[in-house]
This record gives sequence, structure tokens and C-alpha cells, in this order.
Amino acid sequence: MFGLGHKQQKKIEAELRARLQTMEAEHKAEKERLHSLLEEKEQQLQQAQQQGNYKAEAMSWQLKGGDMLLSIRDGLATMAEELTNERKALKQLDSAFDHTREALQKLGHRANLINEQANTSLQAATVLDTTANAISRLVSSIQEISDQTNLLALNAAIEAARAGEAGRGFAVVADEVRALAAKAHGASQEIESLVAQVIGQTNSILSAIDQNLKVASDVAASSTQIDAVVGEVIDRSDHMQTVIRIATTNSFLNTVKLDHTVWKNQVYSLIERGEFAAGVNSHTECRLGRWYYEGYGSRKYADLINFKALEDPHRGVHESGRAALTCGEEGDHKGMLKYLEQMEAYSMGVVRCIDKLMQEVSRKQG
Repeated sequence: MFGLGHKQQKKIEAELRARLQTMEAEHKAEKERLHSLLEEKEQQLQQAQQQGNYKAEAMSWQLKGGDMLLSIRDGLATMAEELTNERKALKQLDSAFDHTREALQKLGHRANLINEQANTSLQAATVLDTTANAISRLVSSIQEISDQTNLLALNAAIEAARAGEAGRGFAVVADEVRALAAKAHGASQEIESLVAQVIGQTNSILSAIDQNLKVASDVAASSTQIDAVVGEVIDRSDHMQTVIRIATTNSFLNTVKLDHTVWKNQVYSLIERGEFAAGVNSHTECRLGRWYYEGYGSRKYADLINFKALEDPHRGVHESGRAALTCGEEGDHKGMLKYLEQMEAYSMGVVRCIDKLMQEVSRKQG
């Protein structure tokens, strides 16, 4: 009986020992499995940390890139402002050229008047010269008659002397005729002297008129040449204004493209920092919005097709970006990603509209 109990006890001990060994083996296997799982999780954690580092670094580069884009945008905006100021200066220059052209036109008109007056004076001087020559010929005739009269008086005196007492009355008449001839001769000499002075003055007038005609012709020619030069400068100035106007608009619209990149970068930056409640401006508050609704764009391009087409995608960019931040604040990451995707799609639409608008503006203003 005692021997039977001893055998059963050994059997139980053997079973317990075997079970213990089995449990130890299972424990060892479980330990190894857990150790392997732990190593796997550690590797996954390291990979996740590395991916997180990569994402953080990529986001950092994105932010640095955004700073660079901001700098480029500001540079383009400054250039657009300088072009606008240059366009205003050209308009002032145009005004000065307009005044110059008016002055030249008046100068040309006055030169033409001088020319006409000189021609009139020339005609009058020519008539005066002809009259003076006629008077000179008449004086010559008077002198000739005076000489003939004097000769006749001399002959009459000789004949009266021969006739004696009977020719005394005839001698008196001869003396009177001789005196009259002397007076006529003196008067003709005075007239000849005056006519010579008139002819001299007429020649001086003719010479002065001829010089005035040359001066007036030179003034008119110079005025015409200067007017042509000013006209060419004004034409080039108009062309420059057109080029600057197009360049200003294109520069501004290229700045707007960068604005969208900077604005989207701001949205991504707020998401990365978890600042979902921070506000971003609406589509009427940004640079493009002010230009579109209140500024130069609304005044000059409101009738263009692509200007009108720009409104919807531009509004969509801002509304999608703001909706993405709202979803992020509410913890709706799926919704946030959906609105970010929409924001990018609308942004591409804005860029396409801007490119088409630049082409349309160039055709209109070219």
C-alpha cells in the first residue's frame, strides 16, 4: 500500500516536472516572440521618427522657400510700382511735348506770316523801285528840256543883241526864260538827288527784305524739322507708354501668382504649427482682390473675358484654404485634406486665368 502510494507520487512529480519544462519552453518562446515584437516596434518607431524628421525638415524647407517667394513677390511689387511711376513721368513728358509742339506750331505760323509780310513788302519795294526809276527818267527829260530851254534863251539873247533897240523886249523874255530854265535845272537836280536817295533806300529795303525772307524760310524749315522730331519722340513715347503699361500689368499679375504661393504657404504653415484658429484674408482683402474690385483692374479691364473669369477660382482659393483651417481646428483631417486639394485646383485655375488675361491685355493695348 505504501509502495503503491510512493509510485503514484513519483508519477505525479514526473508529470509536474514535464509540465514545468513545457511551460518554461513556452515562456521562453513567448519571451523571444515578445522580444522580437519589441524590436520590430522599436524599428517602426525609429522609422516613424525618421519620417517625422523628414517631414519636419521638408516643411522647414517649404517655409524657407516661402520666405524666398515672399522676397521675390515684394521685389516684383516694387518693380511694378516703379513702372507705374515711370508711366506717370512719361505722361508728364507727353504734356511738355504737347506744349512744345503747340509753341512750334505758333512759331511756324508766325514765320509764315513774316514770310507773307516780307513778300508784300518786297512787292511794294519793287513797285517803289519801278516808280523811282520812272521819276529818274522823267528828271532826265526835265534836265534835257531845261538844257534846251537854256540854249534857246542864249540864242534869243544873242539875236536880241543883234536887233538892238527893237529886240530889247525880246531880250527881257529871253532872260526870263533863262531864269526859268535855271530854276527847272536846279529843281531837277534836287529831284534827281531825292530820287537817288529813294533808290538807295529801296535797294536797302530790298536787301533787308531778301534777308528777312531767308531768315523766315530758315525759321519755317527749322520749325518743321523740330516739329517732325518732336512728333517722332511723342510717337516713341506713346509706344514706351504702351510697353510700360503692359509690363506693369504683367509684372503685377506675376506678383499675384507669387501672392497665391505665399498665401498657400501661410495656410500650410498654420496647419504645420497647429494654429488653425489664426485668420487668413479673404479674396477681397488680398492684393489681387483690391486690384480686381477697387483698383486699376476694375477701371481698365472689367470688360475683358478672362478678367471676369478670374473671380470664381480666386474666391475658391481663399474659401478652400479657410475651410481647410476650420476642418483642422475641428479635428477633421480628412476634410482638411479635401479642401487643401480644392485650394490647389482653384489656384491652378487662377494661374491659367492670369496667363490668359496677360495675353488679352497685350492684344488690347498693343
